[in-house]
Amino acid sequence: MRRYAFSEGCFSVSVRYLTSSRDGVFWYYRRIPTAAKANLGLTANFVRVSLSTRDRSAAIRRIAEVNSKYEAQWASASAKARTEEHLTLWTLLSQQPVTQTATTSGSSSEVAAIVANPASLLLSEALNLYLSQHPKGESKRLRQNAQLSIGYVIDAIGDLPLDRYTRQNALAVRDALLAKSKTTSVKRRFNTINAVFNATNHEHALKLNNPFSAIRIANLGNDAAKREEFTLEELKTLADACRQMADDRRFIISMILDTGARLGEIVGLRASDVFLYAPVPYIHIRPFNGRSLKTTSSERKVPLVGEALWAANRAIEGKDLSGPLFPDYGPVKADSASNALNKWLRERLGIPKTMHGLRHTMRTRMRVAAIPEEIQNRIGGWAEGASVSRGYGSYPLELLKEHLEKVVS
Repeated sequence: MRRYAFSEGCFSVSVRYLTSSRDGVFWYYRRIPTAAKANLGLTANFVRVSLSTRDRSAAIRRIAEVNSKYEAQWASASAKARTEEHLTLWTLLSQQPVTQTATTSGSSSEVAAIVANPASLLLSEALNLYLSQHPKGESKRLRQNAQLSIGYVIDAIGDLPLDRYTRQNALAVRDALLAKSKTTSVKRRFNTINAVFNATNHEHALKLNNPFSAIRIANLGNDAAKREEFTLEELKTLADACRQMADDRRFIISMILDTGARLGEIVGLRASDVFLYAPVPYIHIRPFNGRSLKTTSSERKVPLVGEALWAANRAIEGKDLSGPLFPDYGPVKADSASNALNKWLRERLGIPKTMHGLRHTMRTRMRVAAIPEEIQNRIGGWAEGASVSRGYGSYPLELLKEHLEKVVS
């Protein structure tokens, strides 16, 4: 075992696995346990990692993090190896006659208990369970978000059995995420981590403590970038530029501009969701196989007026009526569309704002036009207020169109 020794006043202190090179840089240096080498298929005898500092205090703080990470990896490999051994043994035992299995001294029951113990599932296995049980488990976006969130835990701590995670592990994940993400993003990651953890708890009726629950995030939301709204002059500049270029990207912008819909809702439209020859032309924003909506209130019919009506008429020309309205991005490439359109706004029009700012702007435009809140919510797909009765009945398209025309006139 390597120790770095130094004197502090009248005390002599030594730190395990800490060493320094000739240039004064501190290193983590430790022999890899024999079992870990075998489980991971390693050939090296030692692990050596630069702590990238010549400051002794900083090195002592960092080495604890590095050592915890490696120990977690080795523990995860050990747990996985034990599980594989148990599965192999259980397979062999299950091939024996029942009478022989029953008389084996506790072997089959003990192995079965180990294999069937849900608390010993690795976090990656809990993720697979979560996705298999989730109603939107086939959604590419949901899967990617879940895999990314759990990946942060595995990278920071290791892929451990669920009952091995501690509160300190959860706090370490939080701090690692806060170092590179906004507080609201960290909150969303923890919501997913909790959902994955709790899926196993609920599925197997466990009473397993979830150390990732109720994690406090200081100043939550205070660092969020405010969505700047568009001025009337910017809206006119935007509409004129879209009519001049008249391509699919500009049709997307124009449809957002005078419907207030989310970018993902417009990008995800199919040609069959556009009804231009109805008494009131409209788009039907609805879920389908391959595209989900943000909330239940997001499903709606929105009248087409102003720039949105012009864009829908042009966008549908030559499109396969059984396919997406915007093939380059539909139904789920909203992030790609957002990046491209935001860049165009900044670089070509000199407007340093985002597509989502158009949705915020529509809310303000409707308030200025004195549109009743219930109508605003139905057009924009915002959740209804606290009163249950607000969700009763329907809103004729003629009524929605009448109010929307007040906004865009």
